[in-house]
Amino acid sequence: DSALSTFPTPIPPTAAHIVLMRGNTKAQAEMYREAVQDYNIYEHLSSGQVSAKFYYDREQLEMKCRMFPNALNDIERAAKLAPNEPIFRAEEAVVNYRVGQIEEAITAAKEAIRLDADFPDAYRILGVCLDQKGEKSEAKKYLQIAIEKGDQLAAGVLEKMQ
Repeated sequence: DSALSTFPTPIPPTAAHIVLMRGNTKAQAEMYREAVQDYNIYEHLSSGQVSAKFYYDREQLEMKCRMFPNALNDIERAAKLAPNEPIFRAEEAVVNYRVGQIEEAITAAKEAIRLDADFPDAYRILGVCLDQKGEKSEAKKYLQIAIEKGDQLAAGVLEKMQ
């Protein structure tokens, strides 16, 4: 805050990196909504010229605030900017699942698997989505693959299904 106070109002684009640093500090202090606000200011000061990682990071904060529509928008932007990054597609599946868009979640999880067949989280997410859809045998198959690929959480999910 003290560094930003040296700049005139409105904050000029040259202060963007300081705003982002403040947002990161707020995130570390678990002040998630305030951190999202700083990320929004940073994006504005950067004229929207931000990276896929920026959108992913803001999405993570928005999920902690339960700002699901914003989170979905940001993770979709990240996936468009970095279409070969499986973590973004897996996260897109998670957010879609949280907002009840199961078909979209399944599509995103399958895309994450296509991008990285050794990504255990994507198999777990797909298994959970298929279970939600009522496709128990398919869900179990993907959860078993997740376990075989080292996913620690998939075993608990599979156990709860039985």
